[in-house]
Amino acid sequence: MVNKIHNLHTFDQFTEYYLAPDKEWHLPPMKNSMFSFIYNKQGELISDLCYKLENVDKIETLLAGLRIPPMGFSNKTILKDDYRRYYKTKQIDALNKVWKRDLEHFKYTFE
Repeated sequence: MVNKIHNLHTFDQFTEYYLAPDKEWHLPPMKNSMFSFIYNKQGELISDLCYKLENVDKIETLLAGLRIPPMGFSNKTILKDDYRRYYKTKQIDALNKVWKRDLEHFKYTFE
């Protein structure tokens, strides 16, 4: 939907639009963080637990322990090639700056 909202047609357009300081994003807080919903307005982490969709099995285990029905969701992303080939070096550098806090907290790396 983000591509429809912003009339984007390529991955480069998506990334450049997201990184452009003069462009409004459909969810403005996400221009500062991939996980803007887990920080308060002062930038402090407010969530005790956070599960990434890459670890949907952990989410399902948590729900089962709470006796909550499973979500019935699975991570359906199947990469046919290396995702890194879609990013330009300047995009990687810029995203590393924007998402520095998230990348450090969740121990993400581009590798």
